[in-house]
Order: sequence, then C-alpha cells, then structure tokens
Amino acid sequence: MTGHRRAKSAPARPLPWALAPLLTDALLLSLLLVGVLRFSIHVYPLNVGDMPVVGPCVLAGTVSAVVWSLGRYRRRAALLCALALSAAVLLLRQQLFYGAKACLEVMSDFMEETIDFPWQYSMKGQLPPAEHRAAAEAFLTFLTVLLSFLLGWAAVRVRSALLAVALTLPWLMPAFLAEVEEDLDWLAVALVFAVWGALLLSGLSGRKNGRAAAPAALLALLTGLMAIWGICALFPLEGYTQPQWAAEALE
Repeated sequence: MTGHRRAKSAPARPLPWALAPLLTDALLLSLLLVGVLRFSIHVYPLNVGDMPVVGPCVLAGTVSAVVWSLGRYRRRAALLCALALSAAVLLLRQQLFYGAKACLEVMSDFMEETIDFPWQYSMKGQLPPAEHRAAAEAFLTFLTVLLSFLLGWAAVRVRSALLAVALTLPWLMPAFLAEVEEDLDWLAVALVFAVWGALLLSGLSGRKNGRAAAPAALLALLTGLMAIWGICALFPLEGYTQPQWAAEALE
C-alpha cells in the first residue's frame, strides 16, 4: 500500500523550474535596488557619480532573496547576515558615521534650496575630498545592503508589494517634492515603477497559485518596461509642452 502511494506521488519538478521563483525574486530585488541607488546618485548632489551600482545591488539582492527563501533555515540565515552586517558596522563605524553626516548635509542643502526646508545641517572638520567621497560611498553601500534585506523580507517573505513600495518611496520623495524635471533620472524611475508593478502582480498571483507567481512577475516586468519605453518614445521630454488640461488639473 505504501509503495503504491509512492508510485502515484507527483514527480519532482526539474531543477530550473524549481529555481524559477528564487531567480525571479533575486532579479526583481536586484533591479529595484539598482533603480533606487542609481536614482539617488544621479539626482541628488552626493558627489559619488562613479560609485559602482550594478555589482553591489545584484549581490545584495541575490543574497537577500536566497536568505528569505530558505524555509525553516530562514531565521538562522537572517541572524547570521545581521551579525555580519553588525560586525562590519563596528569595524567601519567612524567612516560610516562620517559618511552619514556627509549625506545628511547634502540632502539638507538640497531640500533647503528646492522647497525651502526650514532645517539645514552643516558639517565641521571635513576630511580631504578622496576620504570624504569614500565615506559617502561606504554609507550608501551600507544603506543599500540594509534596504536589500528589508525588501527581501517584504517581497519574498511577506509577499507585500505595498511594503516594498513603502520602503523605496522615501528615496524618491525628496526629488518628487522638489519637482525635479531636467536632472531626473527617468531610466531609474521607469525601472523602479516596473518592478513595483511586477511585485504587485506576483503577489496577487502567488496568493492564488504559487507556481504562477514567477511567470506573472516576469511578464509584468517586461510589459511595464516596454510600456514606459513606448510612452517615452511617443512623447519625448525634449520639446514637451504641458497641455492646458494638465495645468488646470495641477492647479
């Protein structure tokens, strides 16, 4: 009887198909991190224009997706990563603290100049330019790694697109509040919006059918990118004139 039941058990899925959800999650997290970090570097005057973006984001997104997909070993893996990150912070605490102050000064100046923000922070005793930039890059890298694990928890563990949006929107909000148009990185914005849509659709599909989540996410991502590219091609930013109805709606 037992052998008969084993014979009728469902066959194991092929390895590529079994890894499809993990690879999809890693791809979405990596692209979202790339979009957020690229947007921050290109829009805000952080003076880290040559900072590597793709490599650290892909590594952090992949590790986060793997950790939050480990099932019963998830908590142990997350604890080990938290301990490793804490050790790195202790070793680099002076550089990270200086980098945090450098980024805070830049963002406070940006907000004060664009929307008359009532508070401004000024550093004292700045390091030489090379060390100053290295500290800012180290702090941004730390924020990217921290964001990757929070996004992994939201997108992979909880399967909540709204939490993922809530975690990434604060990085974009200062530029949106300042109504930055000429210097806005539209490629990064399109990437972030496309991943948001893919996470939303994959979350809805995963609740009904877990196997359909990965194909739905990839389809939504490609569709979103193609739609945004098509809109930009049909209505380029150069020479764009705001229609009267849009101006009235804005008022």
